[in-house]
Amino acid sequence: MKSKLLDSFPPKLKKQLQIIGTNLKVARKKRKFSINEMARRARVSYDTISRAEKGDPSVSFGVYAQILSILGLSKDLDLIATPETDELGSILMEQ
Repeated sequence: MKSKLLDSFPPKLKKQLQIIGTNLKVARKKRKFSINEMARRARVSYDTISRAEKGDPSVSFGVYAQILSILGLSKDLDLIATPETDELGSILMEQ
C-alpha cells in the first residue's frame, strides 16, 4: 500500500528517502540477506522491510536504525544532523 505521507512530501525529500531505501536494499543484497531474513533479524514484518527499501516515511526511524545496525552501517547514524554540518544553525547562532 502506498503511503499517504509520502505523497505530501516535497519532491526533493521524497527522492532522498527513495535513495536511502535503494541503498538499504543494495546493502542487504550484497550481504545475501533475503527480505525475510532481514525482517526476522529486525523483528519486523516482511512488509516493513519492503516499505523501508522503498523509502516509505511511515516506517519508523527506529526501524531504519535497526536495519543499518544489522547491515553493519550504524556508524552512518553518527552523520545525521551533526552540529558541524548544520550550516543554517551556525548562521542563526551568529545573529
